[in-house]
Amino acid sequence: MPGSTIDARADQYAFAVALHEALHGRHPDPAMDAAPHAAGAADPRGRVPARIDRALARALAVDPADRFGSMAALLARLEPRLVGRGVAVAAAALVASATALTITLFPGGAGEEAARCNGGPARLAGSWDAAHRAALERGFAGSGRPHAAVSARHASEALDRYAAAWLAMHREACLASARGEQSVDLLDRRMACLDRRLAQLRGRTDLLTRQPDGDVVDHALDLVDLAPLSECADAEALLTRTAPPADPTRRREALAIEELVDRATLASKAGRGTEALRDATAAVTRARALDHPPVTARANLALSIALEDADRQREAEQALHDGVAAAERAGDDALAATILVRMVFVVGSSQLRAAEGRTLARLAEAALGRAGDRADPDLRARLQTAVGSVALQEGKLDEAEAVLTQALDLRRELLGPDDLRVAATENILANALNRHGKYDEARAHYLAALAIRRKVLGDSHPRTAGLYQNLGNLETVERRYDLYQNLGNLETAERRYDDARRHFEQALAIQSRSPDDSTANSREGLGNIAAMTGEFAQAIRYHEEALAERRARLGPDHPSVALSLHNLGDIYVSDGKPAQALPLLREAAALQRRTLGETHHRYGGTLAIIGEALLQSGHPAESVTTLEEAASILTRALGEDHPTALQARGALAVARLALARRSRGGSRRAIDQPIAELEHVAPRLPENDADGARFRFALARELVAAGRDRARALDLAGRARRTFDATHRPRQRDEVDRWLARSGAPGRVKRGASAR
Repeated sequence: MPGSTIDARADQYAFAVALHEALHGRHPDPAMDAAPHAAGAADPRGRVPARIDRALARALAVDPADRFGSMAALLARLEPRLVGRGVAVAAAALVASATALTITLFPGGAGEEAARCNGGPARLAGSWDAAHRAALERGFAGSGRPHAAVSARHASEALDRYAAAWLAMHREACLASARGEQSVDLLDRRMACLDRRLAQLRGRTDLLTRQPDGDVVDHALDLVDLAPLSECADAEALLTRTAPPADPTRRREALAIEELVDRATLASKAGRGTEALRDATAAVTRARALDHPPVTARANLALSIALEDADRQREAEQALHDGVAAAERAGDDALAATILVRMVFVVGSSQLRAAEGRTLARLAEAALGRAGDRADPDLRARLQTAVGSVALQEGKLDEAEAVLTQALDLRRELLGPDDLRVAATENILANALNRHGKYDEARAHYLAALAIRRKVLGDSHPRTAGLYQNLGNLETVERRYDLYQNLGNLETAERRYDDARRHFEQALAIQSRSPDDSTANSREGLGNIAAMTGEFAQAIRYHEEALAERRARLGPDHPSVALSLHNLGDIYVSDGKPAQALPLLREAAALQRRTLGETHHRYGGTLAIIGEALLQSGHPAESVTTLEEAASILTRALGEDHPTALQARGALAVARLALARRSRGGSRRAIDQPIAELEHVAPRLPENDADGARFRFALARELVAAGRDRARALDLAGRARRTFDATHRPRQRDEVDRWLARSGAPGRVKRGASAR
């Protein structure tokens, strides 16, 4: 602008001009652009997200005072963290070229000063270049993964963009000092930040190009998720945080620990849990000795991730507490917010401590407010997802849907429609809708997530297979066995077994082509369908295969092994074979108690099935004792009217009635209390639920035995009979038929006839 001072806001204006022309194909015209930008509308051609246009409108403001406070603040609004898609990718790719154009338009210290700022290429040498790109493509091709070529292209493009942006940022930092715009201290801090980013780039290059295995190829897009360069341009944040160590020896040690942290992070993303835990533990040990808060915070964050992956949730929580304390000592609100959001998941979701999770969410919200533009723009969506996850596990389905919908809207705006993080949010929102019985809405979100993953990753990628599982498998597994895993089961919930089986078979076919991929979840889904259709021998075979794979992959003491043991034992109980079920279920319970603790809902769920097996075996007293413990655990963990808790309460009522009948001298209270419990439980379980049918039939028998409301009892028994028939439970259906015959019920359904 004529007559104005060339400063950071002028640089910002030039940057925005260049980026606007690249995205819209024309020079910005205030008269033409002001209205749509002010309204927050996207490019009328639908290519440019509203988020980017709003940021450009502010950077193009006529009055410099109305622009962003710094170039870093503008970059934070524009720069996507992961491998973005669509125009979001184009914007990230143009950051480097537009920055270079800014330097050309406003060189400041031209001549000798500018010449001194050409050292970036030498610093970048050996980190990422054409030779590395060729090595990456060769290595990926040699992995045998069907999606290797697609993953190699996306990874190379992401590293190309990052390297170009790093060069531009390195030169801009130098020129800012040459122009006298920043102190020596600020330059030192910016260069230290850029050194850390370069070390991260080099670590990824090494992992992706040196004989990458199948895990590396599968996780390639996660591995190229580097920390944003905008942090290295944020003068205010850099100056308020703890400075890099002044002593050269301590500074070298800090950088060495940062590289160890990055190695651990990369190993976690590549699925190499043992390596991740080893490197992260070493990083924390060295960071404690160095006592430099920023390094300590990042080391503990890496350790928490490795511990989570190892299902050591309590230890992960402690690492996060240590990390957030160090981040606050360092004055890094953005890092503190990142750690606190992770704590919401670990404490509130994984460990089911919802009240604490919600308190942590409020602390994360406060840290986000303090960080302002310095925080990752996607972090707020992550926080909403965490809160939605906590609400989902509490059974607060309306809240979960509302919060997750907000997270999805925010991510679509920030990242564009084709980002993998958008797919992740579509998926968890679909799970919430599925749990609520809103199957049509759930299917729409599952299909949207599937479309993104197919577009970005291809049909053969394991993440695409995961969504075929989600389309095939939720209610059977989630309702009883593992309420908090994203296994899905849409068609099974709707009893559309052919569709469900097709989706699981698609997932299994994709997973089977990659030898390192787990097929256990898909086999479990097929086994659940077989059990739901009364094909118990086939169901047992699928679940035995899943159990064998998990034991081989995860070792004998992993909680997922206990899940397989539970599933297999429950199928034997459903088939009326308690002798085969009890050893499996007791092994599962012992493993869950050892690894998860005796207050965990999974342990309570396994005890409930043990109680049912004991009742089938003719041991009602032992069954009552076991079911009392199970109901207590599940009620405390999930709430008294959660479906899993209701099932345990109903089973306990049936066992108490059996015990009272055996004792013959049972008090009226011993009969009336379980009847009241069945009156509470039965209406709260779905009509097509086999457990609900069992409790309705038990209530019907007790009503007739007590001489109460015979007409209602016969109605309850008839409804139970229809459910048993529809859910392929011939043994239970025939028991109802025999009782109806003894009761002289008029017009009863003949044995073997369909009542659907």
